[in-house]
Amino acid sequence: MFTAQCQVLDMKPVLSDIPCIKNEQLTLWQADRDAWRRHHPLMTMLADGLALVPVLDDRLATATTDGQSLFFNAAYSAGLNATTRAFLQAHLVWHCVAGHLHEKPHLDGHRWHLACDHEVNAL
Repeated sequence: MFTAQCQVLDMKPVLSDIPCIKNEQLTLWQADRDAWRRHHPLMTMLADGLALVPVLDDRLATATTDGQSLFFNAAYSAGLNATTRAFLQAHLVWHCVAGHLHEKPHLDGHRWHLACDHEVNAL
């Protein structure tokens, strides 16, 4: 996935490559949205209000959302193919749409997360 200018060793970016990796992945996530604009306008409408935030931080292994932004680990994203990357973004968008941003306090958190994942994957 990386251009020749970016190097990743064991999913750890070289410090000098951090801006490159983050910018490269942000461009790809934005391109996925552009593809939706042509083929899935509803997804575009749902996603456009959510900021894309690439990060390189071990505390975020994959991706998450707070309902206003989609945060994704740029090094993790770089290891995904285009289909999986677009699916991940759609998955996060549908979590926002479905209101899955907070765990229900009376439920088992792990089960709640799995149930929410199954629901958005079906969408």
